[in-house]
Amino acid sequence: MDAPIRVLVADDDPLARMLMVGRLGSEPGLEVVAEADDGAAVVARAAAARPDVVLLDFAMPDLDQHRVIGALSGAADGPAVILLTQFESDAVVDAALRAGARAQLVKTARQDELVRLIATVAAERR
Repeated sequence: MDAPIRVLVADDDPLARMLMVGRLGSEPGLEVVAEADDGAAVVARAAAARPDVVLLDFAMPDLDQHRVIGALSGAADGPAVILLTQFESDAVVDAALRAGARAQLVKTARQDELVRLIATVAAERR
């Protein structure tokens, strides 16, 4: 049996974070190993929990997306970063993808889309 994909959920909204953790917790093959509510916590908790994938809310306050993405993707065995956004795409999201994020997905995406994307970026990382 394959090891589960380890996921860190980062969102400053406690309700949104709780709902995402609940969505992922019901999926076989996924394990939420950490949560974070700001940019500094994302980097620290990723270093401690060593997730395969980080789901990063793009619009968190006090978040320098490029610094956080660079710190995560630049680490040896660093996690793949998926940006969760309110909108399909814009210049800022495109820049974050160029900075090292692996993918972007709107927060309202269907469960199967989210799970498929997590599995895809985790497989590319491994």
